[in-house]
Amino acid sequence: MGAINDKYDFDDEVIQLISDHTYFDFQPRVIIANTLIVVNGSLRLNGATLLTQKTILFRCSDDDIVRDDILVLQDDDVYDPLPNSQHYKKKILFDHYRDQPKCNSNTAMFYLTSVCRNYDVRSIMDKYNYEYIALSDINIEGIKTHIVPVSNMWELFNTFIYTQTSKKFDCSPRFIAECKYYNKEVIYEHGYEDVGLNVRIADINKGLEYVSLQAGDAITSWI
Repeated sequence: MGAINDKYDFDDEVIQLISDHTYFDFQPRVIIANTLIVVNGSLRLNGATLLTQKTILFRCSDDDIVRDDILVLQDDDVYDPLPNSQHYKKKILFDHYRDQPKCNSNTAMFYLTSVCRNYDVRSIMDKYNYEYIALSDINIEGIKTHIVPVSNMWELFNTFIYTQTSKKFDCSPRFIAECKYYNKEVIYEHGYEDVGLNVRIADINKGLEYVSLQAGDAITSWI
C-alpha cells in the first residue's frame, strides 16, 4: 500500500478497506465477480472465463468489443459510438492527490517504457537546454534512468517531454493531466496527429474539473 500512500491522502480506514479487497492472481483461468471493471482497454484476458453479473470496459483502441454482455465506456469525442457503448471521459481523483515537493533544477523527463515508448530521444535532447532523466522499466543508454515505480517522481523534474507511442495513439493520457495539476510544463515531441491525445489536451485546457473525478460521477450509475 506504499504507492497509494505516496500518491493519495486517504486515511487509514480507507487504506485498510482497499487492502482488504485487493487480490493478485497472475493469469487467472476464471474471474468471478458481481461487477467486473476492465481498465486496461481490452477483453483479451489470456483466455480467462468471466462469470460476472455485469462487465464494464474502459475502451482504449481495441474495437473487438461489441458484445451484448459488455458495457463499453468510451469518449465519443475520440471513438464512433458502438451498439454497447456509453459516452464517458476517464477521470482522475485529484481531490485526494497529495502535495508533492517541487523540483529545484532545470530538468526534463522522458517516460520511456519497453512496452510502448522505447524511443531514441537523442535528437530531442539536442534541441533543448535541460538536464535530462528518464523514467523507465529498463536502463536507457546515455541518460540518467530511474527505474519505475519511483516514489519521489514529482521532485525529479519540472518539464515532461511527451514522445510517441508505438501505436501512435494515446486514448486518454493521464500523465499530462497530472503535470497540469502539479504545474509541470509539457513539451510535445510525438510528430503525428493523435485524436486521443488532442481530445485530452483540449479537455485539460478547459479546466481540470473536466477530467477530475467527483462524488456522484456518472460512472456510479453503471456500476
